[in-house]
Amino acid sequence: MAATILSSKLFSYNVLDIKDDLDERLEKCHKELSSVTSSLRETELYEKLNQKVCQSARDHEDTTLALLFMILTDSNLAPKSYSTLTMITRDSMTVVIHITELLILEKLPRLLETTKSQLLWLTRELIQTGVSGADRLCFAFLKQMPAGSAASSDVWLAENLLHLFMDNNDWLYNLSPLVMSVVYTYLSILPSHLNVNELTSLKDLEISLIISLIRNKFIDCIQIGRDLLRLLQNVTCIPEFTQLWNEIINQPTALDPTFTGVGQIFSKRTSRRFVAGRIVTDSEIKMNFLLSKVKFGQHKRYQEWFSRKYLSSPESLSVIPELIRFVCCVIHPPNEVLGSDILPRWAFIGWLLSLTQSNPVLSSNSKLSLFYDWLCYSPDTDNIMNIEPAVLLMYHSLHSHTQITSSLLDFLCRLSNSFSPQYNASHGIQNAFKDIAKKGVIQSLDALLSSPKLDKDLIKLLKATFPDLYNHGSSNVKERSEEEDERREEETERERGKGDDEDQDLQLVIAADEETNDQIDTEDDCWSIVSRLPVILIEKMEEFRAKSDSVPLLQEILTLLGTTCNESIGDITGPLTHCMAEELEQPFTEGSTVHTLCSNNNVELISLMMKGDHGKLGYHLVVHLYHNNSISQYSSYCSDINLHLLQDLKVLAENDSELFFEMLPSLYGEFNEVLIGSSEMINIIVSHTDPYQLNKLIFQLSLNKLTIFGKQKIIDLMSSTLQWDSFEQFCVWQLLNAEGIETHVIVSFLRLITSPSDHPEAVSGSLLYLKQEPSIPSAVGNLLSLPLATHGDIVTAVLSHWINSKPNKIAKFTDYCFNKVLKLSDPLPTITLMLHHLENVLQHVSTVQDIFKGSDSILSHSLDKLFNKHQILKQRHPSIVSAIKETLSSHKKNEKRRSSTDSEDIIRIKKRRIITLDELSD
Repeated sequence: MAATILSSKLFSYNVLDIKDDLDERLEKCHKELSSVTSSLRETELYEKLNQKVCQSARDHEDTTLALLFMILTDSNLAPKSYSTLTMITRDSMTVVIHITELLILEKLPRLLETTKSQLLWLTRELIQTGVSGADRLCFAFLKQMPAGSAASSDVWLAENLLHLFMDNNDWLYNLSPLVMSVVYTYLSILPSHLNVNELTSLKDLEISLIISLIRNKFIDCIQIGRDLLRLLQNVTCIPEFTQLWNEIINQPTALDPTFTGVGQIFSKRTSRRFVAGRIVTDSEIKMNFLLSKVKFGQHKRYQEWFSRKYLSSPESLSVIPELIRFVCCVIHPPNEVLGSDILPRWAFIGWLLSLTQSNPVLSSNSKLSLFYDWLCYSPDTDNIMNIEPAVLLMYHSLHSHTQITSSLLDFLCRLSNSFSPQYNASHGIQNAFKDIAKKGVIQSLDALLSSPKLDKDLIKLLKATFPDLYNHGSSNVKERSEEEDERREEETERERGKGDDEDQDLQLVIAADEETNDQIDTEDDCWSIVSRLPVILIEKMEEFRAKSDSVPLLQEILTLLGTTCNESIGDITGPLTHCMAEELEQPFTEGSTVHTLCSNNNVELISLMMKGDHGKLGYHLVVHLYHNNSISQYSSYCSDINLHLLQDLKVLAENDSELFFEMLPSLYGEFNEVLIGSSEMINIIVSHTDPYQLNKLIFQLSLNKLTIFGKQKIIDLMSSTLQWDSFEQFCVWQLLNAEGIETHVIVSFLRLITSPSDHPEAVSGSLLYLKQEPSIPSAVGNLLSLPLATHGDIVTAVLSHWINSKPNKIAKFTDYCFNKVLKLSDPLPTITLMLHHLENVLQHVSTVQDIFKGSDSILSHSLDKLFNKHQILKQRHPSIVSAIKETLSSHKKNEKRRSSTDSEDIIRIKKRRIITLDELSD
């Protein structure tokens, strides 16, 4: 019996497919609506549909989906169906936008060609009728245009979307985020169209659109960040882009008076949104699965499958630079994944690079994508997770695949030298290496940059290119003697035989023995510093190393340093403290060096020691001072309390979290200026807490025994938590609720979240917090001014809850906000947005008229006048118009009743006065 293929008016199925849930629901909604309306005349149809959508939210959604199905399956009936949809919709097309976006993002490759054409037609209609959210469909279409593809389906989409943008030029120019995405997307796909004769006309149109957008919206476009320059460099062979590039380099003010030059673009990190937008949804899902579920060692078959599906042709390989950017900039695994046996990012990138070896140009572009964030790296603004894969790839391939490390380091050197000195790429790369060393991404830079496995000429090139990394004063990389190099070469040659070459393409695993050897070498290198000191100091240092009671010797050593060394004593105490770390990190018990050192309260000695890499010394000092009720003295030991205190408290939390949380009230009370509002301190708290400690903290905050957030720069602090782990963000919102902040602060914070779906923890935390009623009218105004496309659901949920719980208060606040906006010179855009939000809210509140009854229906009168003036608003918001009419009618009845009651009271009073006078006369 032959297998049957499912039939569908929307989807293209094969014999193995099952019916898609969305396809089934759309078809079912259409059948149900057709069964009810098939015999109705046009006027009866509109009346029936209007009645149906007003019955319930479910009926409204089903009716909308039925009409959407008709639009997508019948091009002849589409205009009439769309017109009907605009007349009966009660949610400003929210359901239409949501379902259409879902079809484009998740199901586009499986749709019929006719369905795809109708999706584009619908998008065009939504744009031309001014429906809010149409830009979301454009973003979705752009995401489905892969770089490096000249397939007919991809070319068709690129061409049709191009015409859509050109036909709606004015609309596009008013949406800066969409302008940036259009430029970024078409710049990335343009190189794949350059050498295809059949695509000449499309190529010319793409060049025209990109150039016009960049020139006319230049300040918006440079907000893309440094990846704009990377993509522009790929098309500078085109005359139009050659001219643009020359202006960017040599005549920056010709493009915009405020533009200062390439450095302004280069220093700005590209948003993850743009990078993620260049990876089609299906490929993105597969990569996320690979890097979050697949174990290292079992990954080869998954990589082979990925290669067959997405990288099977030479043309498709050109997407690899974008894949590498996506892995570096977007996929940032949480700590539990980083510490597990899941396939690491560096190994996946190494495999991608191995696929480019036969194409030198593609190989260079891929390496450039890997290192691009290094060129202008700043620890203050850049994310170390963006540069981590590159250094780990070099580090882990050093022993088993030295040629990979050598190739990448050589490329990094030549990349640095190829940039103009004014852009100082070398400085950015050295900043990256220093931050890597500071945050312990690899065990030591020395093991990578001075490894005997590297060619001596390469090491010489590295030293010439990055001299700061080989500077003894900075202690970043320490040179070895020739004998030491020879000894390491012999050791590493023996270790080579232990490597596992099961995966010949890329098996980059370092044996545990090598890590042990590195630790031993680090200790030996540390004490090799001593050999460069004066002889008397060498003797004292060796004695310090061997003797148990070391504090007097330590005092003597530091005294000698001041008299025998020409170097600054502060510069050399750092390495010496590191050398003595083993002694200083012994348990804090009576009689130990560190206990004696702290107990003597020798401020000068401890201060000198804390200038260097003091390890646990500061942590022990904090604990000692706390137990002796003298924590206030800590500041006298530190040259920079802002730096040292947080470092020491982090070590304390890592070593004794229970004591850390016990000390928190005392620490915040004594060092409130440093700790209150410190995002780094809050991160230390939430990353080391557990449910028990969190509960204790919530009690202390609720009783006002502790303040950790404060009111200064609270929104900036909340924004900094968006990149933290989910549990850490959960803890932050628990603590915020306990300490308490104003609701209008939360609303202002929500405005900064441009993509709520990327930050579910913050959005859910905000929603739970906003269940508290607002204290000032501006909170309602700020809420109603949030963008409908991204924050519509949030506004609906919060405002509905407020109205249902405190209708009179919220009615007055809403009245105040609307009347304030109506006083503006051009209130229509803001009023339109607020009305869209209210339209959504009215479907969820228990008594829809309550919101219009406050303040003697002033709001109803104002909006009634506005609707009479702008009939288009009246047509778009029939439910609000109905509520206003009912409110005004009720208000008039109450006025008449009140007037009648007043007249009766007056007559009654007069009669009473007459009776009283008659009684007096009697």
